Amino acid sequence: MDMKFTQEQFQLLMEMTYITNRTVEAKKHDHLSNYEDLTQYILSYAKDFGLENLVSYDEESRKYVLTDDFETQLKKKIQTPEEDVFLDHLASRLGSRDALEEADREDKLGKVIEQKIHYHSEYLKEFKTFQTDRLYVVTEEDIDMD
Repeated sequence: MDMKFTQEQFQLLMEMTYITNRTVEAKKHDHLSNYEDLTQYILSYAKDFGLENLVSYDEESRKYVLTDDFETQLKKKIQTPEEDVFLDHLASRLGSRDALEEADREDKLGKVIEQKIHYHSEYLKEFKTFQTDRLYVVTEEDIDMD
């Protein structure tokens, strides 16, 4: 059997392979070698389709790998709903924490809820722009308590 692909179709096949591998790797299945073998086979044809700018051969590992730019593009495409849910929950919890820390005992519930919503929105903007890249855990030892 002979299959023919356009350059666009072959690039889409490489993208599908990457997405599948990320999903399978996340589930830690034992049969990853089958996926890896097929991925290597597909990526080995990238140059034939004029897509050598998306794939390179790593001499050390003796494997074809996606270029950093291409992998970054794909990571942006595949942000999962689970990641969105996680970031929304995290923003909500951080917003609640910040609103409660800021609240006085005399503050009305409505004011606290309004502040929580405000902080939640701010955290969502932050996560939309930077994901969790600028999120740090600070311990008491990290803070100069003088």
